[in-house]
Amino acid sequence: DLQEQQETLDRLSVKVQSLEEEVGNSELKQEAFRLHQQLSEALQRQEEWQSKAQESPQEERERLLHQVKADNQEIASIEKRTSELQSRLSAVREQLQGAEEDLEE
Repeated sequence: DLQEQQETLDRLSVKVQSLEEEVGNSELKQEAFRLHQQLSEALQRQEEWQSKAQESPQEERERLLHQVKADNQEIASIEKRTSELQSRLSAVREQLQGAEEDLEE
C-alpha cells in the first residue's frame, strides 16, 4: 500500500514537472495561468465580502472583536519571544566580552 502510494506520488510529481515545463515554455499559457489565478483570488475576495456584507452589525462587531483579540495574542507572543531573544543575545554578548577579556590577559 505504501509502495503504491509512493509510486503514485512519483508519477504525479513527474506529471506536474512536465506540465510546469510545458506552461513555462508558452507565454500564452503563462498569461492564461496568471489570469486564472487572479480570477480565482478575485472570486474568493468577492465571496468574503459578500459574507461580510450579510453580517448583522452585532456579528461584524463580534468577528472584529475576535480578530482584535487574536491579533493581540499574536503580538504578545511575538513580544515575549523578542524579549527572550534579547535576553539570550545579551547573555551571549557578556560571554563574548568575558572571553575577549580572558584572551587579553
